[in-house]
Amino acid sequence: MKRGCVIVAGGKGLRMGGDIPKQYMEIGDLPILMRTVQALKAYDSEMLISIAVPKDDIAYVDELRRRYLSNHGAVLIVRGGETRTDSVHQGLMAMPDDVVRVGVHDGVRPFVSPEMLARLFETNEPSVIPIIPCTDSVRLKGEDDSYRPLDRSLIGLVQTPQVFDAETLRRAYRSYDEQRDKATFTDDASLVEGLLGITPKTVEGDELNIKITTPKDMILGAWIASIRDGA
Repeated sequence: MKRGCVIVAGGKGLRMGGDIPKQYMEIGDLPILMRTVQALKAYDSEMLISIAVPKDDIAYVDELRRRYLSNHGAVLIVRGGETRTDSVHQGLMAMPDDVVRVGVHDGVRPFVSPEMLARLFETNEPSVIPIIPCTDSVRLKGEDDSYRPLDRSLIGLVQTPQVFDAETLRRAYRSYDEQRDKATFTDDASLVEGLLGITPKTVEGDELNIKITTPKDMILGAWIASIRDGA
């Protein structure tokens, strides 16, 4: 079974501060985006990767690919779109028809494990997402700006990659293209569910599969990398 994964790497890193987009910052002498690709390839060295990046970043990411991924098989770089949804669509269109299972992954989640990837890619469902439990107390903001408590046992935090039967995801994006007034979706499982009515299967996520968004995440990421790289 041929697997593929679209990596979305269009963030500007505004919450991180500084001039370098967060996906190009280094953890343990390796750019975060390159760590992400290597993590996917550690699970399946034959997995086809397409990285959707801003137009102005294509040459730079291609240089990173030659420097860090020369021994990691097929890695495509595609021009991303104006939105995350558009970028995923561009990456998906770059996938050949023989890709059967396809994931969509954040470029700044560099610590996804082979075990978690196996749970996602080897589950025979049209849509599969990783969930971790919510451990904080949570409240929902009302119209009067007050917050009412929610039962956190009913809340799940969604991670990536989200994995799909490739034709299911293609069909969802064809339906999205046909919309005159485009709906807004926060992730691809929501797009598939909203347009095709397919509820995602959930599997156990991984608390170390963090999304690098803030300086605090960089500190935690450096700790995770020191353990993983030293193993």
